Amino acid sequence: GAISAGSGSLGWDTLVATLPEGYRPSAKLESAAAFASGGENGPGAVAVSTDGTIKVFPDISAAQKAAYFDLFFSAD
Repeated sequence: GAISAGSGSLGWDTLVATLPEGYRPSAKLESAAAFASGGENGPGAVAVSTDGTIKVFPDISAAQKAAYFDLFFSAD
């Protein structure tokens, strides 16, 4: 998947979306992610909680503009 910050930025523990009921995982999921900005790119993670919240956790101090990750699960 990919998440774009648009005119904002992605920082530590940023809520980026909430999945609707019926599309949420039965257990919290975390996955490695790649983050990109204008000039400084780096690693991090994305997490999907059982309440449907999707949050990002870039391991880099520069404001990030995009996150890229692969995460697959069966919805409850």
